[in-house]
Amino acid sequence: LLLRGSVLDRYEDGAWTGGSSRDARRMLTAADGPTPLGSARLDTAGLEGQLVRARIRSREPLMDLFGLYLPVAVETPGSTDLSYSPSAQTLSVSGTEAPLRTYTVVSHLDPSDDDVRAAADRTQPSRRPPRRFRGAEGQRIRAYAVSILEAAGLPERYPVRGDWRRWNLEAAEAFAEHLRSEYRYTLDRSAIVLADQDPIEEFLFESRAGHCEFFASALVALCQTVSIDARVVTGYAASQWDPDEQVYQVSAGNAHAWTEVRPGR
Repeated sequence: LLLRGSVLDRYEDGAWTGGSSRDARRMLTAADGPTPLGSARLDTAGLEGQLVRARIRSREPLMDLFGLYLPVAVETPGSTDLSYSPSAQTLSVSGTEAPLRTYTVVSHLDPSDDDVRAAADRTQPSRRPPRRFRGAEGQRIRAYAVSILEAAGLPERYPVRGDWRRWNLEAAEAFAEHLRSEYRYTLDRSAIVLADQDPIEEFLFESRAGHCEFFASALVALCQTVSIDARVVTGYAASQWDPDEQVYQVSAGNAHAWTEVRPGR
């Protein structure tokens, strides 16, 4: 289980930022029961069997709230002032409130494109995202992305009149498979000196070894250079199940970064 925290979709000067969270808005949760997320209001009544209620209990008070994708409702102990980003689908406690130790996030684990648009406060498909990484470094990464697509038998551009959603999925999977097969996972990068190099370029073209942040960043960069909507997500990978307590135990060692690719619009 991946507990999402921060969503990062803009890369500049060797670092990711959460450009998509600029649309964050304040919301007041209900004093009793779950509060739907997104002004479109997902019809949760028709989603029985597809929804998961994750009750989060933290030893440390939290300002940024973690939950599974796609969050559709949140429940807090009493009415609480929160901040919700429709585009990133992230939650945080507003600065005027005390941090939370306990809360519940209701998530739709298999959302359709319409479900995602509803949670993002959109009623119509969005335009195709602009191609990013446009500088000299971006050109090199884009050329590499195109070579991976060619090796996979895919065109370098999405079909204007064809199945663009299928192309998005197949292209993203080709990038992911290339990274899995040609690069090495390691936590030890002590021997690597970046100097003035861009971290993603160094990972892709020189060391070809790194931890989850490098794999996630490289995959998003490859996708974004060919206008596939992708972003880096940081949070925790919950994998340690406690059968006695019937809970997942999550610690700092479970910190993780991964990629979210949105093939639809």
